Order: sequence, then structure tokens, then C-alpha cells
Amino acid sequence: MIPRICSGAVASIAALALLAGADPDAAGCPDEPPDATATATAPAPHRCEESTTRKVLLAVPRALLYVARAPVRAATWAEEHNVRDRIQDVFWNRTRTVGLYPIVTWDGAAVFTYGGAFIDRDLAGLSTRVRVVGGGIDRLHAAALLNSGKLLGRFGVEIGARYRQMSRALFFGYGDAPEVEAPATTPVDPFTSGIAVAARYGYKDTNLRAGARLRFTPRASIYVGGSMRWTHFSDGRDLFGEPTASSVYDLSAVPGWSTGLLAARTELGLDMDYRRPHDERRSLAIPSTGWAMRDYVGFQRGVGRSDPSRFAYFGLDAIQYLDLYGGDHILSLHGTVNGALAPLDRIPFTDLPSLGGWAVMRGYPLGRFRDKWAAVATLEYTFAFSRDVASFVFVDAGRVGRRPGDLLDLTPRLSYGFGLQIHEPRAVLGRGWIASTSEGGVLVVLSWEPAFPAPSREVVP
Repeated sequence: MIPRICSGAVASIAALALLAGADPDAAGCPDEPPDATATATAPAPHRCEESTTRKVLLAVPRALLYVARAPVRAATWAEEHNVRDRIQDVFWNRTRTVGLYPIVTWDGAAVFTYGGAFIDRDLAGLSTRVRVVGGGIDRLHAAALLNSGKLLGRFGVEIGARYRQMSRALFFGYGDAPEVEAPATTPVDPFTSGIAVAARYGYKDTNLRAGARLRFTPRASIYVGGSMRWTHFSDGRDLFGEPTASSVYDLSAVPGWSTGLLAARTELGLDMDYRRPHDERRSLAIPSTGWAMRDYVGFQRGVGRSDPSRFAYFGLDAIQYLDLYGGDHILSLHGTVNGALAPLDRIPFTDLPSLGGWAVMRGYPLGRFRDKWAAVATLEYTFAFSRDVASFVFVDAGRVGRRPGDLLDLTPRLSYGFGLQIHEPRAVLGRGWIASTSEGGVLVVLSWEPAFPAPSREVVP
């Protein structure tokens, strides 16, 4: 691996030199005898004068090349110094069954979260996970999960609890309208206005859930899960003169806004995962071949008269990997379709299919687009240039709509960018990327969490 990297660097530098008209053999400015025909008053020009000119001309491309190959140098250094193993020694015990690690996330200039997680993969045969993440007085997320692990063989059960609180979440109304400033005449109807304003709102959400899973093959399983949830909404905190949700939108008809939500949810799903790395030396976090699919259907109904929510929902998530060369160059195609089947006045806006955030349409903020239907397709190229580090570039194309036909009739939104990933044999350690969108703007995300975070749905994959 290291000789290949070094040879690539030498070839790149040589190519730049040739493009600038340089002679690689003259780069060191060797001593040369003077021309025999030269006189004392007109000495022969020395090649160092030309070499200095070439150095000036090549300064910028060499600097760009140096910066561009910084991840390669970092990966080589990390591999030579066994950085991955040292990280695991700090946060995990010797058997890698008990871990206590920090969580740090930076999402743009104003969103910084921090916290920690504890995981025990063999607690008397059970598996447990506790995760707490906060962001000053703006947010607090806490979750705990206990499942049967390998204790019951192919059959598994779990129980979990989650609490989330945010005071400055973003609500852009319904649909996929371009973002604008708050209109002069407010509030407007969020269902029909077609106006997207970045308005702040707050919420407190408590979720108690339980589920069961049956693995009928090592790579395929079915599951059933259920939950009870309590949610309370409020206007967001006005820190920088930003509009609040109720100052822009008429929220009187939005389910649960004034009365809160107390709802029960059930879900049935199928998971199939046939992804695999190129060989046993590669991390499971960067599969190079195979495919995976998740299908689920569910139903949510409000408990009592104060909660009007009553809707069915479904989702299909599939990904295919193609090994372009040697397990290091990987192309993946990822598609997701989600739908909610009921009138909008029966579906809380936080439960609508949405685009934006870390998983779908990565250049947009969380919940940027919401409606009854949502679909997104992602094309991603990954280059794993060491055992521990991989770079990637991606393009997301997605859309939300009131009807299924809207997903195909309208021009999709685009998100694209590039990033870097650090991983261990089983999971991602940290990830970061820079993304932009078809509407402009740049979003930078950096995340350090030495294990996959708990999913937001009722079951654990």
C-alpha cells in the first residue's frame, strides 16, 4: 500500500513538472562547466536561473498537490503508528465488549454537540447501550437500549427508552418550495402557501419502545416493534432575531401543535443484508460488493381525543455496491422511498417523510423538505486508500411531493460533496464531509462517534 502511494506521489509531481516545461534531471541544479566559447565579460548563463523560474511557476500547483494528498499522508502515518488499535485500547476493554467513548459533532458554524456513550456487548449474555448527547441549552438527546444479544440465538427481544429536547429546531412548512424570507403578511397556511421560511420551533419527545426479531438466515430477519410516545411542541428560542414557527405559519390546524401528542405505533419489517468487504482484512464499514434492503410498514394512532394523529406509513431502503478495483475503489447506488397514507391533518409534521440531514440530501439541514411522499437516490464513489481511512464523493437527487406522481414529474433537488471516513474492523469511528446543493451554500459536517448511533425507529438493526 505505502509503495503504491509513494509511486503515485512521484508520478503526480513529475507530471506537473513536465506540464510546466521542466527537465526533471535539472531540478537539482547540477554544477556545469562553463561554455568554452564564453568570454570573461559574457559568462554563460547558468541553469539555476531557469530552475528558479520553474520553481516559482510550480509553487501553486505543488501547494495544491500537497494539500490534496494530505489525507493520504495522514492515512499512511496512522497505519504505520497503529492509530486505530490505540484508539480502541483507549475506549474499549481488551475483548472489545465494553466501551466508553466520547461523541463530538460539528454541523455548520452554529451547531456543536458533545456527549458520550457506554456499550456492553456481553452483560450476562445481554447487550446494552446508553447514549447521551447535548448542545448547551439548545438540545439534549438521551437513549438507553437493552436487548437479548446472542442469548436466545436466532430470536431476539429488546426494550428501550429515548428522550429528545430541542429549542431551536427548524420548520420550513410543507412541500419543496425554495427558501425565502418571512412574508410581510403572516401567519400563512403551511399546507397550501408554498412558502418555505427557516422558522424555529421547540419540542420535547419521550419514547418507550419494545421489539422482537427473528433471524431465519444469518443475513436476513423479520421484526416487529411498537412504541408509546409523548411529544410537546413550542415556539423556538429567538437568539439571533430569527422568526419563530408561529410568527410565520398558522399552526392551529397542524396536528399536535397546541395539544401535544400521545400516540401508539406498531411496525413490521424485513431486513436483508448481503454486503461484504473484499476480504477479511477489510473493515465491515466499507463493503465493496453485495446489496442490502430494508422494508417496513407501520401504523400510528393517537391515544385519547387530544391527539388527532392516525396514519399508516411505509418505507423501502436499498443499496447496491460494485467493486470497481481490488476492494479499494467502490461505487454504490442507494435509493430510499417513504410515504405516509392519510390526510395532512392526521399526520404530525415530525412524522412526515422528509429530506435533509445526515442520511439523505446531506447538503440540506435536517427536515428541509417535508410532505406525504419522499424519495432520494445517491451515487457515491469510495476510495479506501488505507486499512483505516477512506475518502468519498457523492451526489444525492431527491424530491418530496403530495402525491406519488410528484416525485417523477418535478425536477429533483441535488446535493453533492466529498468527505473522509475513519473506521475500525466493525464500524465507523468518525466521518466528515463538505456538501453543497443546487440552491447554493456550503454545509460542513464533522462527527466523531466510535460506533454506529442508535436508530430513531422502534427497532435496532
